[in-house]
Amino acid sequence: MIPHIRLTNQQLGNPLFNDPKELVTWMGAIQAQEYTMVKWAIGMRLQQGNLQMVENAINKGDIIRTHVMRPT
Repeated sequence: MIPHIRLTNQQLGNPLFNDPKELVTWMGAIQAQEYTMVKWAIGMRLQQGNLQMVENAINKGDIIRTHVMRPT
């Protein structure tokens, strides 16, 4: 039961969103170390997403990419 709930909440089992902005707003934030991987993580959580759609959302400012340096 817990794996199913987690996949659903992470938008991996049955994605609800078509728009990267709506997805990131719903999730609050998505974290990844590599830029390519964060685009992939967003795209795979969309109903019909692709990397270009995510890149366009970033370039338009619909979603914001930030990096806060950490001493790790």
